[in-house]
This record gives sequence, structure tokens and C-alpha cells, in this order.
Amino acid sequence: MRVSMVDKETRCGFFKNEYVRAETPEEAVQLAKERVVRQMTEDPAINREDAARAVLEVDEVEPNIGFWNSIRREGFIFYPEEQGTETSEGGG
Repeated sequence: MRVSMVDKETRCGFFKNEYVRAETPEEAVQLAKERVVRQMTEDPAINREDAARAVLEVDEVEPNIGFWNSIRREGFIFYPEEQGTETSEGGG
């Protein structure tokens, strides 16, 4: 994925927590992925072509996260593709 940071386009990956209300873990994964894709395509810093081709992986589904977590809006945490370390937070 390419992201514009400080007037420079950088190849990177990202981490993101997404909280959804769902009946099953499978539904939670689907809803979370749909929401993240929508956020990626609306974020002007993220290259839209890359957002459309992104392959999203879900690391964990946690049930019963509570009401306050379900209304939180967390941003993307980007890391350089070649290093794999966190560098910046943005979007959201």
C-alpha cells in the first residue's frame, strides 16, 4: 500500500483495531473488513488503487468488547513495508 506522508508517497502496511457489533465471529470479520475498506477509500492519504486491492487479514476476534469500545474510532497505524516497525498514526 502507498500512503502520502509529509509530501512523500511511502510503501507501507498498517495495523488497525475495528470494533463492530455482530452475531457471529464470521459476521464480525466481514463487517470489520467492509468498514476498514470504506475508511481506506475515504482517507486522502491512502492511495485509492492500493486500497481497492488491499488484502486484509484479521488477527483476532474478541467477543463482548463492551459499549464504549464499540463506539471508538481508532486511526490506522502505518509501518514501512520493508522494516515492519510502526512509524506514524493517521487517518481514521
